[in-house]
Amino acid sequence: MTLLCQRGINHALKLTEACSLRCPRILIVSRLSQPGLVYYQHESGQTQFERPSSRRCGPLRCHTSSKDPLTAVLEKEKRQKVEDEKKQAEKLPERAVKKGEARVWHILKKHRDFFGKPAKSWRQSQITWSKKEAKDALKALKFKLENVAYGGGAQALQKKFENYARAESDDDISAKVGGDLGPITKKKKLFGDYEIAKVSFELKIGTISDVVETPEGVHLVGRFE
Repeated sequence: MTLLCQRGINHALKLTEACSLRCPRILIVSRLSQPGLVYYQHESGQTQFERPSSRRCGPLRCHTSSKDPLTAVLEKEKRQKVEDEKKQAEKLPERAVKKGEARVWHILKKHRDFFGKPAKSWRQSQITWSKKEAKDALKALKFKLENVAYGGGAQALQKKFENYARAESDDDISAKVGGDLGPITKKKKLFGDYEIAKVSFELKIGTISDVVETPEGVHLVGRFE
């Protein structure tokens, strides 16, 4: 493939040299995907396959269009690497859970406040439902998760919990990493109070909580480590 592409470039260059005196205003285009095929493009944008007459002369430019397949693959790999690095940068730092800590995950549902003022998150620019509606949504979600745990165990529960957090949690930061809040202590203040930390240490590993309330909204908490 590389050899064919190089032949196409050489072919275009030879044509350029041959036409430089006659067609100075003509752009000679060679497709690298089809090395033997060239056409002529005028300044006006008009194209033709036959050689233009000498009356349409002007400054010659040689240009190759279409990408070498190898170049396209390399560029795709480069873009993928940039995306992977970006995702890695968004992850919370991971470390082993120490004695006296619990590693927890959560799903947050925000709601309008006591005065009826809407909340907002990455999912919605205006969250207008009530606290009761937000709690009911989490209760329904917990029911689904418990069915997953019943059928697939703690590992399946954690995976499904993380998927729901990415799609439905209103926490702008932890939603990107499946609701992971990292290792916490009993005295860790989260979302305005200590309720999540308190509930986390009451949970057995591989289980999820009832709906927990904080000043930021209502939560489901899961402890998987």
